[in-house]
Amino acid sequence: MEAYGQFTRRARQQQGIAAAKQAGKYKRRQPDSERHQKVHRYREMGMSLKEVADATGYSRSQVCRILAKDSTIT
Repeated sequence: MEAYGQFTRRARQQQGIAAAKQAGKYKRRQPDSERHQKVHRYREMGMSLKEVADATGYSRSQVCRILAKDSTIT
């Protein structure tokens, strides 16, 4: 019985999310452009990926993703 309740709750939640997306109210987190600029500045200064990650609070893999994404845009 409890499993059925969880299933129906999850289904209603998914319906609500889909409706909110169509209404334009359900958006992803926007990137922090100020922190992304810091990542680029620190790399230009010659800091390693680990040092940049420690200085900005991002993980090393997130620093790599930021650099890769922004390098394809420019």
